[in-house]
Amino acid sequence: MKQGNLFLARRYARAYDGVAACADDARADMRALQNLLAALAPAAGYLNNPVVAQVEKLAFLEQVCAGQSAAENFVKILVAQKRFALAPLIEKELQNLLDARLGVKRALIQTAAIPSPDEAFERDLARLLGGKIAASYENKPALLAGARVRSGDVLIDASALGRVRQLSKILTGK
Repeated sequence: MKQGNLFLARRYARAYDGVAACADDARADMRALQNLLAALAPAAGYLNNPVVAQVEKLAFLEQVCAGQSAAENFVKILVAQKRFALAPLIEKELQNLLDARLGVKRALIQTAAIPSPDEAFERDLARLLGGKIAASYENKPALLAGARVRSGDVLIDASALGRVRQLSKILTGK
């Protein structure tokens, strides 16, 4: 991913998010944009095609988008500015902005066994990370035992594989 694309995606996400007055409005706007982008997914190749004229793309959107919602207008702007390819990045950045508004931290919890939501573990993790936790679980048999948690830039590795790697570094001096 190019750094410039991430920079642009953040700017577009902040602009779209800035329209919402409160967290509930932001959540509704986010959902509307996600639904629209999902509906337009089969046409993404057409909307990103540099050979197709902008006028044709905008005419297509006028036919597909019946109303004048903020999400529809936003997508029209992206297409007009030749930035529709940034839509997945913008969507991710919008989710980050919404999470920040709501004080939510996303965490990926990988476990060696078949994972199941653990309320006590999530509560302790929320206390450790300082906020509400939106956890997703993933089965990772390579961990051997234990768990690994990633939330943003924080990685907590309490797996057997992680401990074996630490021991190997100590013994080899690397």
